[in-house]
Amino acid sequence: MNEAHQNDGGTASHPDDVSPKKKTSHPGKMFLYGILTLIALALIGGYYMVRVGAQELSPAPYVVKAATVMRLSIGSVNGQKILFSDYAKDYTSLKTFFSQPREGFESPEKEELRKIVAQRLFLNALVKSAANMFGVSVTNDDYEEGKADLIASRGSEEVAAGELMDQYGWTIDDFLHRVIGPLVLERKLREAFGESTDSAYEQYETGEEEVRASHILFPVDTADLEGKAPEDAKAQVRSAAQEVLDSMSSDTDFAALAKQYGSDATAPKGGDLGWFGRGDMVAPFEEAVFALDINQVGPQLVESQFGYHIVKLTGRRQAKNFEAFMNDQLRNANVKMSANLENPFVEIIQSLDAPAPALEDAPISIDENENGDGENPAESVEPVQ
Repeated sequence: MNEAHQNDGGTASHPDDVSPKKKTSHPGKMFLYGILTLIALALIGGYYMVRVGAQELSPAPYVVKAATVMRLSIGSVNGQKILFSDYAKDYTSLKTFFSQPREGFESPEKEELRKIVAQRLFLNALVKSAANMFGVSVTNDDYEEGKADLIASRGSEEVAAGELMDQYGWTIDDFLHRVIGPLVLERKLREAFGESTDSAYEQYETGEEEVRASHILFPVDTADLEGKAPEDAKAQVRSAAQEVLDSMSSDTDFAALAKQYGSDATAPKGGDLGWFGRGDMVAPFEEAVFALDINQVGPQLVESQFGYHIVKLTGRRQAKNFEAFMNDQLRNANVKMSANLENPFVEIIQSLDAPAPALEDAPISIDENENGDGENPAESVEPVQ
C-alpha cells in the first residue's frame, strides 16, 4: 500500500481535494445587489435634485417637503442656520398677503420679495445669535402671553385664526413662532444689553440717563371738544386716586395695587413701564419720575392728558445705544450662503456706512395759522404705555 496517498485515518486523498475551489455567484444575489444600487442612485439623485431646488429657492411642493425633512438651509449667521423650509413658508405667506388688493400696498416683484424674506430671516438669526451671548430666549410663557394678547385684540380665537389663515395662510401657532417670537426675543435682548454691567459694552454708553418706573393710571374721560373733562368728573377721579396714594406705606406692594386699580396695558405687569429716557414721556410725568429716588413712590399725584398717575421709580442707569451694538454685530457677522441669494447684509451695511447726504439750501417756509400770528399748535406726546 502506498502510504503517501493515505491520510492519518487511512482514507485516500485525491489531489483535487486540496486545490482551492472557484466560488460562483448566485443569480438571485446579483439581482438584489443591482436593485439596491439603483435605489441608492435614485436616493442620491433625489437628494441632489432637492438640494439644487432649495439652492434655487424653488417653491415646488416636493422640494419644500423634502427640504423640510432634510433640514436643508439657505445659509447661516454665526452658525445659526436659516432653513429653506422657513424661507419657503415666509415667501408663500407674503405672496398670499400681497395677492389680495390692499390700499397703500404695492405687490413687490419676485426678486424684491425674495430679498425681503431673506433679510428678515437672516436678521432674525443675527438677533438669535446675539441673544445667545446674553443667555436670553423665548419661553412657553412668552408664547402663551402673545396668544392671549392676540385673541383679546381680535375678540375670539376663531376670529384670530380665520384672519391669519385668510391673510397669510398661517395658523395661530405659525404667527406666534414667526412673528411674536422674534419680537419678544429682540425685546429681551435689548433689555439684557441695557442691564449688562460687562465692561465690553461700556463703549455703547451714550452719557445719558435712563430710568425705570411703574405707575397706576386713573383715566379721566375727555369727552368735550377741548379735551377737558367736566370738573366734577375730574374731581371724582382725583379723589379715588388720592385715596389709593394715601393708603400706601413703605412696605406696600405697589405691583399688586397696580394690578388692582390700573387701567392701561401695564396693569397686568404691575404697572411696569420699562426703561425710558428724557423726552420719551410727556413733560409732567417725566419731571415727576426723574426727581424720585430709587424705590420711592411720588408723594403727589401726577396729572397728564390721560388722567392721574401714581408713580414709582424702580431703577436708574446709564443709557446704552442698542442700535449701535446691533450694527456692529451685523458688520462682524459670519454669514455663509447656501442658496442662490446675495448676502442680505451687504446692502444694509452699505447703507449704514454711507456718508450722510449733503443738506441742500432751501427757502424756509413758515405755516401761519388762520389768525396770521405765525404760531403753530403744540404737538402732544403720549407716554409709553
